[in-house]
Amino acid sequence: MDSHPGKPPMTKQDVNIPVGTNIELEACGVTNPRVYKASVIGFVPKKSLMVTIPHCDGMPFSPKEAEEYIVRYTEAGSGYAFKAKVLRLCAEPFPYVHLSFPADVQGALVRNAPRIPVKMPVILLSAGDETGQKRSVAMVDISIAGARLVAFERLGSIGDRFSIEMMAPSSNTQSERYVLPVVIRYIREDMSKDVRPHRNIHHGVEFINLTTSVERFINNFVSDQIHQHRGS
Repeated sequence: MDSHPGKPPMTKQDVNIPVGTNIELEACGVTNPRVYKASVIGFVPKKSLMVTIPHCDGMPFSPKEAEEYIVRYTEAGSGYAFKAKVLRLCAEPFPYVHLSFPADVQGALVRNAPRIPVKMPVILLSAGDETGQKRSVAMVDISIAGARLVAFERLGSIGDRFSIEMMAPSSNTQSERYVLPVVIRYIREDMSKDVRPHRNIHHGVEFINLTTSVERFINNFVSDQIHQHRGS
């Protein structure tokens, strides 16, 4: 992640971390600290940030009051970090943690966002058509800025626009549908290394004109993938 040299820190009045944002916490002053994951469930401006009980590798962790952590998250193509102290652990109506509201947040623009390897099918939609004929292509990596799609034939030319559809599990066990508008930024070809080689066409696409909910989904999805790869 490359810092934008002219990007100033956010002030306390500027801080607006959307509910549902995934965050990572690392204990301050610890050598090789573990990375704990949590999600923002609310905040009281200038007072506290409310997050779910942190967990690491699926195991919950209860921090102690007054402990200080570095909190990191991504939003709108930028990575942010701030220090926060544990104000209180709450048990009702469910377990959650009050963190101190950040005095300021240091931001860095993600210029060449790291790509995370994935292997999942996505649905290709024609430009401006979210209900017409669909076909599946393979997504092989993703970042908060874009993805790489692999198909047996060209999906278009550089500069062409279309949309892809991703499905994500939701709390009611059904999958939620997210439509991501993209533009093709590069195309390259290679041959597979299978017993019977075939041509693969790689398409680097950039996400464009995302809604707030879709942008949040991508941020959270990429954050989850990063955490899974760290643990593997």
